[in-house]
Amino acid sequence: MKKGKNSQTPMITPDQFRELLYLEQRVPDIRFSEDNTVLEYFPPDSNEEEILLPDCITAFADEAFANCKNIYKITIPESVTEIGAGAFRNCSNLREIVIPDSVTSIGNGAFDSCTTLKKVTFSKNLETISAFMFFNCEYLMKLVFPPDCRLTTIEESAFNSCTSLFRAELPEGLTTIDHEAFCNCTDLESLKLPSTLTSISMGTFSQCSSLKTLVIPDGITEIDMAAFEESGLESVVIPDSITSIESGVFSSCAGLKSVKLPRNLEYIEECAFSDCISLTNVDIPGSVTRIGRFAFAGCTSLTSISLPDSIEEIEDRAFCNCPALESVRLPEGLEINKEEVFSGNEKLMKS
Repeated sequence: MKKGKNSQTPMITPDQFRELLYLEQRVPDIRFSEDNTVLEYFPPDSNEEEILLPDCITAFADEAFANCKNIYKITIPESVTEIGAGAFRNCSNLREIVIPDSVTSIGNGAFDSCTTLKKVTFSKNLETISAFMFFNCEYLMKLVFPPDCRLTTIEESAFNSCTSLFRAELPEGLTTIDHEAFCNCTDLESLKLPSTLTSISMGTFSQCSSLKTLVIPDGITEIDMAAFEESGLESVVIPDSITSIESGVFSSCAGLKSVKLPRNLEYIEECAFSDCISLTNVDIPGSVTRIGRFAFAGCTSLTSISLPDSIEEIEDRAFCNCPALESVRLPEGLEINKEEVFSGNEKLMKS
């Protein structure tokens, strides 16, 4: 036995000590901290498939179980409060995880590339789903959040490339979803966002090609660039709390047919709706003052557009390559280079 295992510390009961000793006999290269409370290393070449740990363990170190491809089940003791970064990375046979309520901290990429993981039940006391936590968990289908969940933040790429995730009901209390958190979740069909959410970051739902409809809560004040780029959205209602449609937010949403813009909208930034080939018309509210470059470029089904008198600036190529566009109402007195703004629109140029 390694140093520290010959005598019991005050934290370890005789029964716990015997469990640790038995585990060391079964898995000779396993390693614990000096006080036997942190599992530091579980050998990847172990044949163990189901792991039971004594409840003296309070933490899993960074990459403690990384690359343990034979483990399909682990019961996390309720004594555990912390799971380190990459703790279960590339445990490709792990099927389900129940994170006990004792856990308050989980490091980045903890379950990265657990490619057969199908279901996760979260601790009610976990406030942050950290960056890349479930990145590339391609069979992950079900997320279970307790009703009294304290989650406030989902960090960068937390569920990126979870291509089998088809439903997500995110809990009340969540305020922030960081960039690319659900990027490339290609099976995501049903998504419920909580009323407490205040922002949607860059690329959060980009490439979610099965996501057809979405209700964006009224409390959201910011939707960052490319948030829904290349998604499957067919219709969207943007709440009045939004004042700017940022760059590329709905770019290349090929099925997008209907958009209700907020009445307090001031800016439509570059490429905001570029290549939305199913969009036939847009009602631009009277609060908009600027439309950016390529904002509606490549909207090949767009037939007409009425621009309110509030418009002060339309940047070059804002409506380029919209071949079905036949009529445009421009504000009186607005000076633009028509050939630049509407380039590639032969019908309009001839009218």
